[in-house]
Amino acid sequence: MTTPYSQDMNYAVDDIRLVPAAQEPLACAEPQAEGPYFLCTNSAETKYFNVLNPQNNVTYNWKVYNLNGTLRMSGTGASWGVRGSQFVAGTYLFRVTATYPWGCTSGYLEIEYDIIYCDEGARTASTLSAYPNPATDELILPQDATDATLVNSKGKSLLQQSSGQSRLDVRNLPDGLYELRWKQKDAAKSQRIQIKH
Repeated sequence: MTTPYSQDMNYAVDDIRLVPAAQEPLACAEPQAEGPYFLCTNSAETKYFNVLNPQNNVTYNWKVYNLNGTLRMSGTGASWGVRGSQFVAGTYLFRVTATYPWGCTSGYLEIEYDIIYCDEGARTASTLSAYPNPATDELILPQDATDATLVNSKGKSLLQQSSGQSRLDVRNLPDGLYELRWKQKDAAKSQRIQIKH
C-alpha cells in the first residue's frame, strides 16, 4: 500500500534536516559592573567601568544618559574607559547591557555618578557622593550628610547613620548592589553603592 504522496518523496540525503526538540530558553542575565570612585570634569585621565566576571562571546554595551534622558555617549567592551573632561558637571546614569551569542539582550545595570569640577581632588568629590564605591570595609558619607540609610534591593533599611557619624561599617554586608539615601541641606539624595569584599 502506498501513500498518496509516495511518488513525490524523492529527496537526497543532503535535504534531511534534524530539528532539535524544544529547549528551555537560555539565560539572559543582567551584568554586574563597577566604576571609578568619582569622575572630575577637569581631568583628562581615563577611568574605567568594568563588568564583573565577564563572559567570552558576550558583547557588553555601555550608554551614558543625563537625568533628562539624553544619550551623551556610548561604547562597548567588558572594560570601558571615559574621561571626566568629556562631561559637564552633573549627575549621569551609566548603563550596561549584555548581548549573548544566542541573540538575547539583557536588561541594564545602572550606575549613577556625580561628575564634578575637582578643584581639591577627592575631598571636593566627597562632598557630593559617598566613597569608595565599590566599598569593602567602610563607606565614607558625603560631607554634611544627615539621616543616611543604606537599603538593599528590596528597600529594606540595613544600616543607618548615627548622629555625627561620617562612615558606615559595611564589613558584615554581603556583596551586591545597595542604595544609599541621605539628606544634604534639606535636599533628598541617593547613590547606587556596590559592596565587594
